[in-house]
Amino acid sequence: MSEFFVVVKSSYLSTLFKKEMGMPLTEYVNRCRVEHAQKLLIGTNMPIKTIAIQCGISDVYYFNRLFKQITGTSPGNYRYTPPTEEDIKVKNTKAKVQSSRNRKNSRTK
Repeated sequence: MSEFFVVVKSSYLSTLFKKEMGMPLTEYVNRCRVEHAQKLLIGTNMPIKTIAIQCGISDVYYFNRLFKQITGTSPGNYRYTPPTEEDIKVKNTKAKVQSSRNRKNSRTK
């Protein structure tokens, strides 16, 4: 079995990703990390520091700041008052609108 590698500059990959997804690669990765953290906060009793590490963030202070920036609440508050289904629908609708705006803006540049 032969191996095949493609070398791509990180700046080019980032540009392609943003054009296709409507958001920078780092933002996408951070959102995935926070979504995983949300599942762990609701489904387990793990300490927040352990959840942060499992999500790929070793600094719990940065994790707390990032989580609050994306969700609007701290990890501790989220664990004890998870959003309702209506909150999730509103959030998803806003994210879709923002994503479509980002795509339009990136095409006009």
